[in-house]
Amino acid sequence: MKKAGIFLTVALFSCIFLLAQEKRNVTIDLGLSQTYKGFFYLYNGVVEIGAAYNHQIIKSLYGGASFHLDYLSRSNSSARTIVYKPKVNLNYNFKINHWFCINPLVFAGYSFVSISNDEFDYAETQKGFNSGVELKFIWYSQASVDYYLFGRYDYIYLQEDVNFTLLEYYQKVHLTSFGIGIKIKPKKELRYQK
Repeated sequence: MKKAGIFLTVALFSCIFLLAQEKRNVTIDLGLSQTYKGFFYLYNGVVEIGAAYNHQIIKSLYGGASFHLDYLSRSNSSARTIVYKPKVNLNYNFKINHWFCINPLVFAGYSFVSISNDEFDYAETQKGFNSGVELKFIWYSQASVDYYLFGRYDYIYLQEDVNFTLLEYYQKVHLTSFGIGIKIKPKKELRYQK
Protein backbone atom coordinates (compact mmCIF):
# COMPACT_ATOMS: atom_id res chain seq x y z
CA MET A 1 0.00 0.00 0.00
CA LYS A 2 2.83 2.39 0.81
CA LYS A 3 4.40 1.85 -2.64
CA ALA A 4 1.02 2.46 -4.29
CA GLY A 5 0.59 5.66 -2.26
CA ILE A 6 4.03 6.94 -3.24
CA PHE A 7 3.35 6.10 -6.90
CA LEU A 8 -0.02 7.91 -6.79
CA THR A 9 1.59 10.95 -5.19
CA VAL A 10 4.36 11.17 -7.80
CA ALA A 11 1.87 10.64 -10.64
CA LEU A 12 -0.47 13.32 -9.30
CA PHE A 13 2.30 15.89 -8.86
CA SER A 14 3.57 15.16 -12.39
CA CYS A 15 0.10 15.63 -13.89
CA ILE A 16 -0.48 18.79 -11.89
CA PHE A 17 2.69 20.46 -13.13
CA LEU A 18 1.96 19.47 -16.74
CA LEU A 19 -1.58 20.81 -16.55
CA ALA A 20 -0.46 23.98 -14.82
CA GLN A 21 1.15 25.18 -18.06
CA GLU A 22 -2.28 25.48 -19.70
CA LYS A 23 -4.84 25.80 -16.91
CA ARG A 24 -5.60 28.21 -14.08
CA ASN A 25 -3.66 27.38 -10.94
CA VAL A 26 -1.94 24.78 -8.81
CA THR A 27 -1.66 24.94 -5.03
CA ILE A 28 0.86 23.22 -2.77
CA ASP A 29 0.58 23.37 1.02
CA LEU A 30 2.06 22.10 4.24
CA GLY A 31 0.32 22.07 7.60
CA LEU A 32 0.12 20.67 11.11
CA SER A 33 -2.44 17.89 11.44
CA GLN A 34 -4.60 17.03 14.47
CA THR A 35 -7.06 14.20 15.23
CA TYR A 36 -10.30 14.26 17.23
CA LYS A 37 -12.55 11.53 18.64
CA GLY A 38 -13.01 8.16 16.95
CA PHE A 39 -10.36 5.47 16.57
CA PHE A 40 -7.47 7.92 16.29
CA TYR A 41 -8.19 9.99 19.40
CA LEU A 42 -4.98 8.64 21.00
CA TYR A 43 -2.93 9.63 17.97
CA ASN A 44 -1.12 12.92 17.51
CA GLY A 45 -1.28 14.60 14.16
CA VAL A 46 2.15 15.43 12.87
CA VAL A 47 2.06 16.85 9.38
CA GLU A 48 -0.14 17.16 6.31
CA ILE A 49 1.20 17.79 2.83
CA GLY A 50 -0.65 18.06 -0.45
CA ALA A 51 -1.34 19.69 -3.77
CA ALA A 52 -4.37 20.65 -5.83
CA TYR A 53 -5.18 21.58 -9.40
CA ASN A 54 -8.03 24.06 -9.93
CA HIS A 55 -9.68 25.07 -13.18
CA GLN A 56 -11.87 28.12 -13.59
CA ILE A 57 -15.50 27.16 -14.30
CA ILE A 58 -17.10 30.61 -14.43
CA LYS A 59 -15.63 33.89 -13.17
CA SER A 60 -14.57 33.25 -9.55
CA LEU A 61 -15.92 29.69 -9.31
CA TYR A 62 -13.31 26.93 -9.58
CA GLY A 63 -13.43 23.15 -9.61
CA GLY A 64 -10.55 20.76 -9.28
CA ALA A 65 -8.85 17.78 -7.73
CA SER A 66 -6.43 17.43 -4.86
CA PHE A 67 -4.32 14.88 -3.06
CA HIS A 68 -3.31 15.27 0.57
CA LEU A 69 -1.41 13.01 2.91
CA ASP A 70 -1.58 13.08 6.73
CA TYR A 71 1.04 11.46 8.94
CA LEU A 72 -0.10 10.54 12.46
CA SER A 73 1.77 8.95 15.35
CA ARG A 74 0.83 7.59 18.77
CA SER A 75 2.71 8.82 21.84
CA ASN A 76 5.12 6.36 23.49
CA SER A 77 4.44 3.77 20.80
CA SER A 78 5.70 2.65 17.40
CA ALA A 79 2.14 2.97 16.01
CA ARG A 80 2.04 5.14 12.89
CA THR A 81 -0.70 6.00 10.43
CA ILE A 82 -0.64 7.56 6.97
CA VAL A 83 -3.92 8.85 5.54
CA TYR A 84 -4.09 9.18 1.73
CA LYS A 85 -6.81 11.63 0.68
CA PRO A 86 -7.58 12.01 -3.05
CA LYS A 87 -10.52 14.44 -3.50
CA VAL A 88 -12.51 16.55 -5.92
CA ASN A 89 -13.42 20.08 -4.88
CA LEU A 90 -15.45 23.16 -5.65
CA ASN A 91 -14.29 26.58 -4.46
CA TYR A 92 -15.04 30.27 -4.85
CA ASN A 93 -12.76 33.32 -4.66
CA PHE A 94 -14.25 36.20 -2.65
CA LYS A 95 -11.99 39.04 -3.73
CA ILE A 96 -11.60 41.63 -0.96
CA ASN A 97 -9.20 43.95 -2.82
CA HIS A 98 -6.29 43.76 -5.29
CA TRP A 99 -4.08 42.09 -2.69
CA PHE A 100 -6.29 39.73 -0.74
CA CYS A 101 -9.10 37.18 -1.18
CA ILE A 102 -10.93 34.57 0.87
CA ASN A 103 -11.34 31.15 -0.74
CA PRO A 104 -13.89 28.74 0.86
CA LEU A 105 -13.83 25.20 -0.51
CA VAL A 106 -15.92 22.01 -0.17
CA PHE A 107 -14.62 18.59 -1.15
CA ALA A 108 -15.46 14.89 -1.32
CA GLY A 109 -13.28 11.87 -1.94
CA TYR A 110 -12.30 8.37 -0.89
CA SER A 111 -9.51 7.95 1.65
CA PHE A 112 -7.09 5.15 2.44
CA VAL A 113 -5.85 4.81 6.03
CA SER A 114 -2.63 2.80 6.37
CA ILE A 115 -1.99 1.78 9.99
CA SER A 116 1.20 0.11 11.22
CA ASN A 117 2.78 -0.82 14.53
CA ASP A 118 6.31 -2.27 14.44
CA GLU A 119 6.09 -3.31 18.07
CA PHE A 120 3.37 -5.87 17.27
CA ASP A 121 4.35 -6.46 13.63
CA TYR A 122 0.94 -5.13 12.61
CA ALA A 123 -0.09 -3.49 9.35
CA GLU A 124 -3.61 -2.79 8.12
CA THR A 125 -5.24 -0.59 5.50
CA GLN A 126 -8.78 0.70 5.89
CA LYS A 127 -10.73 2.89 3.47
CA GLY A 128 -13.81 5.05 3.41
CA PHE A 129 -15.68 8.10 2.16
CA ASN A 130 -14.12 11.50 2.87
CA SER A 131 -15.82 14.90 2.91
CA GLY A 132 -14.97 18.26 4.38
CA VAL A 133 -14.38 21.98 4.10
CA GLU A 134 -11.41 24.29 3.76
CA LEU A 135 -10.81 28.02 4.08
CA LYS A 136 -7.88 29.86 2.53
CA PHE A 137 -6.73 33.46 3.04
CA ILE A 138 -4.79 34.31 -0.12
CA TRP A 139 -2.35 37.20 -0.58
CA TYR A 140 -1.85 38.16 -4.22
CA SER A 141 1.60 38.99 -5.51
CA GLN A 142 2.85 40.36 -8.81
CA ALA A 143 5.00 37.25 -9.25
CA SER A 144 3.82 33.89 -10.57
CA VAL A 145 3.25 32.66 -6.99
CA ASP A 146 0.66 33.82 -4.43
CA TYR A 147 0.76 32.86 -0.74
CA TYR A 148 -1.97 31.67 1.60
CA LEU A 149 -2.88 30.45 5.08
CA PHE A 150 -5.40 27.63 5.33
CA GLY A 151 -7.57 25.68 7.72
CA ARG A 152 -9.02 22.32 6.68
CA TYR A 153 -11.43 19.80 8.21
CA ASP A 154 -11.72 16.20 6.97
CA TYR A 155 -14.41 13.75 8.03
CA ILE A 156 -13.69 10.16 7.02
CA TYR A 157 -16.24 7.39 7.51
CA LEU A 158 -14.47 4.04 7.24
CA GLN A 159 -16.18 1.02 5.73
CA GLU A 160 -17.45 -1.49 8.25
CA ASP A 161 -14.91 -4.20 9.05
CA VAL A 162 -15.78 -6.75 11.77
CA ASN A 163 -12.08 -7.24 12.54
CA PHE A 164 -11.26 -3.55 12.84
CA THR A 165 -14.21 -1.16 13.09
CA LEU A 166 -16.95 -3.27 14.66
CA LEU A 167 -18.28 -0.29 16.59
CA GLU A 168 -19.54 2.65 14.53
CA TYR A 169 -17.65 5.05 16.83
CA TYR A 170 -14.36 3.71 15.46
CA GLN A 171 -15.45 4.17 11.85
CA LYS A 172 -15.41 7.96 12.21
CA VAL A 173 -12.16 9.83 11.68
CA HIS A 174 -11.96 13.59 12.30
CA LEU A 175 -8.88 15.47 11.10
CA THR A 176 -8.03 19.16 11.07
CA SER A 177 -4.98 20.87 9.67
CA PHE A 178 -3.67 24.43 9.62
CA GLY A 179 -0.74 25.70 7.63
CA ILE A 180 0.71 27.68 4.75
CA GLY A 181 0.77 27.22 1.01
CA ILE A 182 1.55 28.68 -2.38
CA LYS A 183 -0.63 29.11 -5.44
CA ILE A 184 1.25 28.78 -8.73
CA LYS A 185 -0.27 30.81 -11.56
CA PRO A 186 0.36 30.20 -15.26
CA LYS A 187 2.49 32.90 -16.88
CA LYS A 188 -0.45 34.26 -18.87
CA GLU A 189 -2.66 34.80 -15.80
CA LEU A 190 -2.81 38.45 -14.76
CA ARG A 191 -2.56 39.44 -11.14
CA TYR A 192 -5.89 41.24 -11.12
CA GLN A 193 -7.80 38.48 -12.85
CA LYS A 194 -10.56 37.04 -10.70
